[in-house]
Amino acid sequence: MNTHLSRWKTLLSLAWPLIIANSFWNLQLTIDRIYLGMYSTEALGAAMAVMGVFWVPMALLQQTASYLTTFVAQYTGAKEEKKIGACVWQAFYVSVIGGTAFLLLNFGSEWFFGKVGHSPTIQKLEVDYYNSIAYSALPTALMAAISGFFTGLGRTRTVIGINLVGLVLNAILAYLMVFGHWGFSKMGVCRSGLRYDHR
Repeated sequence: MNTHLSRWKTLLSLAWPLIIANSFWNLQLTIDRIYLGMYSTEALGAAMAVMGVFWVPMALLQQTASYLTTFVAQYTGAKEEKKIGACVWQAFYVSVIGGTAFLLLNFGSEWFFGKVGHSPTIQKLEVDYYNSIAYSALPTALMAAISGFFTGLGRTRTVIGINLVGLVLNAILAYLMVFGHWGFSKMGVCRSGLRYDHR
C-alpha cells in the first residue's frame, strides 16, 4: 500500500506542474482573444477563424519538437546521459527548420482565406493575422523543445517558470502592440503597416 501511495505521489509531483503550464498556454490564448475583442468584433472573429487553421500545421511542429521528452527521460533513466546532447540538437534543428519553413505558408494565406467565403474585410484581417502569428512558430517550437528537455529530466517545475514568463511577456506586449500604448504603433491583428482601425 505504501509503495502504491509513493508512486502516486511521485506521479503527481511530476504531473501537476505540467497541468499548470498547459493552463498558462490556454490563458495566454484567452488573453489574446480578450484584447482583440476589445479592439473590434471583426478582429476577434478573424482571430478565431485563423487559429483553427494555424494550429493544424503548428501542432505537428510543436509536438515533433517536444518528442525530446521521451529520449531525455529514457537516456536519463538508463544512465546514458551522453546521448542526450544529440537529441537536444535534433529537436533544435527540427524547431529552426520547421519554424522557418512555416513562413512559406504565408504565400498561400490570401488564396486560402479567399476560399473560406467571408466578407472582404474579414478576409483581410484573417490574412493579416495569420501572416503575423506565423512568426510565432519558431519560438513556440523552440519552447516546446526546451520544455520537453526539462520534462524529460523530471524538472517539471522549471516548465512552469518557462510558461509563466511567456504568459506575462505575451500579456504585456500584446496589450501594447494591439492598442498602441507606450510608443508602440496600434497594430490590431497585424504586424505590418496595413492596419485595420474599426473606429
